[in-house]
Amino acid sequence: MQEQKLSDIPSWILSNRNIKIAYASFTDSYLIIIFPDKTSSTDICSNVTIDTQEQLNEFVTAYLPGFKLEVNGGFMMLADMELRKVNEKGEKNLYLIPAYKFNGLIITGTEEIIKEALNDEDIKHGALNIWNSCLSGLDPNSGSFYEQLERIFDKFRCLIKRKSFLERRIHRYLNGHADKLLPSHINAYFEHNLVLSGKKRTADFILQMEELHPALLIELENPTKTLVKKNGEITAEGLHARYQIAEWVRFIEQNPDNAMGDMNFLWGEKRRLVIMGNSNGNIEALKNNSIYSDTKFWTYDILLEEAKKRWNKIIEEQCNYLGIKMSKEF
Repeated sequence: MQEQKLSDIPSWILSNRNIKIAYASFTDSYLIIIFPDKTSSTDICSNVTIDTQEQLNEFVTAYLPGFKLEVNGGFMMLADMELRKVNEKGEKNLYLIPAYKFNGLIITGTEEIIKEALNDEDIKHGALNIWNSCLSGLDPNSGSFYEQLERIFDKFRCLIKRKSFLERRIHRYLNGHADKLLPSHINAYFEHNLVLSGKKRTADFILQMEELHPALLIELENPTKTLVKKNGEITAEGLHARYQIAEWVRFIEQNPDNAMGDMNFLWGEKRRLVIMGNSNGNIEALKNNSIYSDTKFWTYDILLEEAKKRWNKIIEEQCNYLGIKMSKEF
């Protein structure tokens, strides 16, 4: 259901391909060049044996003008790249001129190394990585999807632990990574204004959930404030945050204009979530308070753990579908 994302995946996927396999006998290695072929109605594969470096240079130049390549047995894989040349004076990194743009895939190595590097399970993990990266708006060339998501989690963990906390930083970071850190949703509305009788309230986040699921209103408070007392009760700051969400609900219910157009999902039941402070081991107390309240209370570390659980479940389901093992959890 995400066909519009197909334009973001590498060029050789979904296209009919021209596949050139060259065996370099003088190094007992292979060079494989794969590129999209718009003129072909099916994949085309051809093989050739090359006995000298000079022959290899001629072979490579036919498909990659100006590109020199040594095939010495080591594994290498290059994809969708732009080759450049230096200026006429031979100065490097100055006035670089685009020389040739290659849309495709290049693989080198011995038969054993290539088979080991491109085994079925690793290929499926690679495909899963490309798909999740494109689906999440991440750059597949900036590391694996797992690595990039782990960096997002790590930066968030560092941000909420900074003593020089600025609440706006948390707001902006969550807004920039809402699809990774917030509960699963269709649309996220950041700092959305609600009006009633000339008064205005700003909701930190309003999440449009899956169809038939009520909207989620989220109030963010300072992670350095205490949310739960030692006796397990919610602090005054936490109760005030709950009151703020109640104000948003009142504005929505008493002014129908707040639930018009794109915001019509706000009609009916609405869920409420306060995120504030650190759990400090009081997770059970938070759960109990949430059971007997119209508002759920999370701390920032709970938000992070819930995000990790959600992504672990998503990736585990994908791996099960592909018949591969999940490499590791967040």
